[in-house]
Amino acid sequence: MNVKPIIKPRRNSRMNGGPPERRRSVMILKTLGEWSRVMCYDRRWSAETSFPTFKRLHGEYCMAKTWRT
Repeated sequence: MNVKPIIKPRRNSRMNGGPPERRRSVMILKTLGEWSRVMCYDRRWSAETSFPTFKRLHGEYCMAKTWRT
C-alpha cells in the first residue's frame, strides 16, 4: 500500500538503530529542525478535528463497522 508512518521523534532521539523510516525522521529533525513541515505533520490536526466533530453530530448512528450496517 506504500504507507509510511509519521510519528514525531523526540528531540533527544538517536539516529542509530530502529527502522529506516524512524532514522530518516530523526535525521530530518536534527539537521533541518523543520520536521513537521517536511513530513506534512501540520495537516494532521484537520483530520483529528473532523472525526470528533462528525461523531458529536451523528453520535448514535456512526457505530456500524461495515457500510451495509
